[in-house]
Amino acid sequence: MNKNQKYIILITSSFIAVLAYLLARHYFYTDLTDWQLNRAIDFVENSGSTKFSAQINSLIVAGVAFVVTSLFMLFALRGKKRRK
Repeated sequence: MNKNQKYIILITSSFIAVLAYLLARHYFYTDLTDWQLNRAIDFVENSGSTKFSAQINSLIVAGVAFVVTSLFMLFALRGKKRRK
């Protein structure tokens, strides 16, 4: 695998991860009420934990999407290389 292929995998996986984050954030934020959305995340005052949870869950989805996309593209390139 050459350097250009590694960059393509990195860029594509990052793009898919950003899309997954935005879609997951929209999905998790639709369950929040207006009151929850307007609350600031503040651990000292114990407020905004539901909003924080939605952001963390969105980041988890993005991380999983990045890893799955990267592995899929790596296996696809290896399979393509073996066929030649």
